[in-house]
Amino acid sequence: MGCSSNRKKSFFFKVSFLVYVFLLNKVVKAAVLGIDYGAEFLKISIVAPGRTPITLVINEISKRKTTVAVSFINQDRWLGEEAMNYQARYPEKVTTRLRELLGKSAKSDLVLDYKEKYKLPFEIQENNQGNGRETVEVFIDVENGSSGKQNGDGDGDDAIENNYSSHTIEELVATTLQYAMKIGTALGKGAIKDAVVSVPPYFSQTQRRALYDAADIAGLNVMALVSDVSCAALQWGIDKDFAKNETRNVIFYDVGSSHSSASLVEFGALSERRSKKTYGSFVVKSVEWNDEFGGEDLDVLLVNHFLDEFQEKHGSETNGKDVTKDKRAVAKLRKQVRKTKEMLSANKEAPVSVEGMFEDIDFRSTIDRATFEAKAEKTFQRMLEPLRRLVTVELPKLGLTLEDVEAIEVIGGTVRVPALQRLIDEEVLKDSGKSIDKRLDADEAVAMGAGLFAANMSTTFRMRKFGAADALPYGIDYQVVGGVDEDDEKNNKIALFNRFDAYPSRSKVTIENVTANEYILKTFIAAVKSGDESEDNVKEELVLPPAWSSADVATFNVSGIDHFREKYNNTEDGNVTVTFAMDPSGIFFVEKAQFEVIVTDMVEIPRPKKSKKMDDKKSKKNITIEEVETTAKATDETAATVSEDEKEEKEEEKEAAAPAEETTKEEEKKEDKEEKETDATDSESGKKEQAEEGEKESAEEEEEKPAASEETKEGEEKEEEEEEGKEEEEEDDKEEVYIPQYRERKRKFKHDLLVSESDNPIVQMTNAEILASKGKLEKLHAKDQAKRETEAAKSNLEAYIYSSRSKVRQDEDIEKVTTEEQRESHLQSLEDAEDWLYTDEGENANKTTYETKHKGLKDVSDAFIFRAQESSVRPESVKYAKKWIADTRKTIGTWKDKKKHIFANETEPLLQDIADLESFLEEKEKEQEAKEAHEDAAFTSKEVKSELSKRMTKYKKVKSKPAPKVEKPKTNSTGNATGKNSTKKNSKKDKKKGEETTAADEESENTSTPTKEEEDKEGGGRGEEATSSEEGSAADPPMPDEPGPTKKKSWFGKVFDKKEPEEAASGDL
Repeated sequence: MGCSSNRKKSFFFKVSFLVYVFLLNKVVKAAVLGIDYGAEFLKISIVAPGRTPITLVINEISKRKTTVAVSFINQDRWLGEEAMNYQARYPEKVTTRLRELLGKSAKSDLVLDYKEKYKLPFEIQENNQGNGRETVEVFIDVENGSSGKQNGDGDGDDAIENNYSSHTIEELVATTLQYAMKIGTALGKGAIKDAVVSVPPYFSQTQRRALYDAADIAGLNVMALVSDVSCAALQWGIDKDFAKNETRNVIFYDVGSSHSSASLVEFGALSERRSKKTYGSFVVKSVEWNDEFGGEDLDVLLVNHFLDEFQEKHGSETNGKDVTKDKRAVAKLRKQVRKTKEMLSANKEAPVSVEGMFEDIDFRSTIDRATFEAKAEKTFQRMLEPLRRLVTVELPKLGLTLEDVEAIEVIGGTVRVPALQRLIDEEVLKDSGKSIDKRLDADEAVAMGAGLFAANMSTTFRMRKFGAADALPYGIDYQVVGGVDEDDEKNNKIALFNRFDAYPSRSKVTIENVTANEYILKTFIAAVKSGDESEDNVKEELVLPPAWSSADVATFNVSGIDHFREKYNNTEDGNVTVTFAMDPSGIFFVEKAQFEVIVTDMVEIPRPKKSKKMDDKKSKKNITIEEVETTAKATDETAATVSEDEKEEKEEEKEAAAPAEETTKEEEKKEDKEEKETDATDSESGKKEQAEEGEKESAEEEEEKPAASEETKEGEEKEEEEEEGKEEEEEDDKEEVYIPQYRERKRKFKHDLLVSESDNPIVQMTNAEILASKGKLEKLHAKDQAKRETEAAKSNLEAYIYSSRSKVRQDEDIEKVTTEEQRESHLQSLEDAEDWLYTDEGENANKTTYETKHKGLKDVSDAFIFRAQESSVRPESVKYAKKWIADTRKTIGTWKDKKKHIFANETEPLLQDIADLESFLEEKEKEQEAKEAHEDAAFTSKEVKSELSKRMTKYKKVKSKPAPKVEKPKTNSTGNATGKNSTKKNSKKDKKKGEETTAADEESENTSTPTKEEEDKEGGGRGEEATSSEEGSAADPPMPDEPGPTKKKSWFGKVFDKKEPEEAASGDL
């Protein structure tokens, strides 16, 4: 019994550069985000269809980075910069630096020291949900400003009733991720659910899993967790071309808010198998880090410096109170210190000023750059440790020197500190001729690289390939416990994944000749080896992830083996194969576990074909038989398989035998034909002796003779077949008895086994816990939405007060239609509403109250504005209506001559409606004359428009009544019009005469069909004209001296008459 490990070759990400034109799929998908989730700031890039290829998202105050903060003030939740606005007043209610608390035990000394070192004002407690998880939970008193753990479970409405709020660290991080989705959605113009999130290279398994839990709570689909190093490396190499055998080494030195790291990345080219095209790629070869010192340590250093100075200057004025213990004083000072640090990067001296810092004492001071650098010397040296180890230790291990490094790229906000840049050049890069590079944007490189990774994983965009492989920060060993020999159990720690192995990847562990029902596999963080093995001075150093107290990663229990062993007679030849995997996010898990067994048995060799005569018989029936192959199979009865050489020989024999078979078939056909001719001849000679019925009968007989010969032949063939069958049966009886032959067969069977995971440093959230946290955030989101709507209602009311006041005081039209008392009364109402807004009642009112007050004020103002508008609009509408009445009456009067098909019973009701409209206007004008300008009007312009529209609709309906159709003259069989030949000369005269005919004449003619005599008197009217145009092709040809026919005609041959000016003027106004 033994076990072995087989690591499969890791596979690359296929990452691609975004071209400037995106190719969308048929189904347009949403944008994707790249999230740089830092300890202090959040930066987001977006790749969206129809936008710039990739851009950084700005927040609601137009900043490119947002402080990671969540606060709870008066039961309201605030995020980002809005939360930081409350830090000076309510420091204990503002939570920051959330990422560094993920996946860590609240009991860990590292967490407690971290809170003390960075002076975090909010209270941290152990998760008290009773689920065995020891993660961080934050408790905040939402009313009186003091934090503390209260009675209750700290969840849901009970927490609010007890005036405190409790939130797990995953819920707070989920809130930040939701904020990232929110501002990304505003820019992407659509809901965004997919993102790549960057993490520090040293992030442990528990931290990565906790971040995934937070993303599930937030409703964010994390496509992958990618290290900061890989994001920056992709951003650096994406626009470069690499030759086939070219290698470039680049060092990335990152100094963020909470850590510093240095990485060696190897760039090169990969080629596709089919097309042989090359594309760029990179592999992270080595990573060094320090997770205890970052840019935030410089802030803390300045805070401690100025607190000591305040105590020296004003200690006697504080009545013995310690300013360092006051959270509000520290928060105020910390806010100003950040600005001071930034100023020192560009100036030799910077001030700090805090009003009312402690006990109403103002604090003002300055610090020069030299003093700052002297105090921060040790901090700078700790920040440089990763870069120094990479250059002095890791590069020699890989057989490299600084001369082999193309660039030293620096990223992270803290690298802007001049002292740090100077120390890099003086201590790390001295005598190498190298200097730091600043090609990448130190703040945005990681966010942009994460966006490129996200775009690659999305199917929405068209890209160019670029390979990328991240490196494992920790090696992992495994050990099989139970079911193995004691000697093996003591010494079977085997490497599963080595440190700096590229991932994603897989590794397979095989336990051979299993006899137990279950096996336990323990996994550990592998020790880091240093020194030369050949000189026996190898040292091992255990580098644990942050806040881990032991090297244990997880324990996997593989069970259910006996169930499958029983199926195979309790065999001891079976193996257990466990496949471990490291996914693209660097999360370690068991992909599958299987029981494998090889079953050996004997199977009968297929019996070869027996008869060659049967093959000849089938050949005669045009069925191709491979004779040579059949013969070979018959002679070699004991062969189980046929080798490749024998198959090739048989194929050649087949090709050689094919022509021979075709020749045999042709010869048989010829013999059959000769037999047919012989039979036909014999039958004909017999028939001739009896030919007494004449030539007709002999001819008929000759036609029947071939058919009879064919029937005779078929009968003979059947007899031959029966005889051959009898002969074959006799020969078969004479053959020897067939003895079956057998061969050995091996088959591998695989069965899935049960796998359970336990002994994790931090227990991951269950589905039920994730759903509960989701519900909790949904309630908070609903409260936030109600809060925003209330604020909008309050803002609208306040804005309306200012605008309405200005309009009432300055608008002359309103002054004309209102009295002094009306205006003063309304202005007083506006002033009272404004004063109410700044009272406690107005400050804490709900949305409905604001909207009700807004509506009451708006009704009065709108009445003033409406009267002012109507004072000018109403007279104009009346004037237009009266003009329409006069013009319409005049037009209707002309219809007696011009529109004879419109009768009096149609015009009289229309005229009566017009008269009613005229009476309505006169009556309303009299009522309006009796009213004052500040009173409500007797009628409005809208009423006039409504009444006028009714009459106009009726008028148009009557006016558009069509005239009766004119019947066309009948034509004779020759195609000419009856009573008159259609000549082109007459057609020309008719056209001229038709143009002179008035519209009134045309309408009167349409009322009755004209007779032939009337057409003659008129010299060929429209009826003849229509006939001539329709029958022009059938008329007599024109004389030589006559003009040719005109080509421009309407589709029915009629020439339209122009309207008289009087009728044209009577149209719609």
